[in-house]
Amino acid sequence: MTPAALAFLKTRLEGVRCAECTEAAQLVAEAMTSVPRELPVKAERDLCHAVWGRISRALDVAELSNQDQLVLDALEAEMAGRVLTARLATGELVKAV
Repeated sequence: MTPAALAFLKTRLEGVRCAECTEAAQLVAEAMTSVPRELPVKAERDLCHAVWGRISRALDVAELSNQDQLVLDALEAEMAGRVLTARLATGELVKAV
């Protein structure tokens, strides 16, 4: 992920007011400070996996507006996709033929 993509992710997470999203935004902010150009694949996988977990927890426990629910549903799918794509890239998963 590029610094711009990380900044956009952080902004979207900050737009949802719940403890889990605040934690997820902090993880992204920490990653932003250590990324000069682009997050390496394994670091992206780890970050997205951690963010995905917090988003899933927010969907389970937080009292969310309908709009926030939609935002987090989309972010959850995005994080899952990023994790799985990174795992394919690193050979942790193999695409069936």
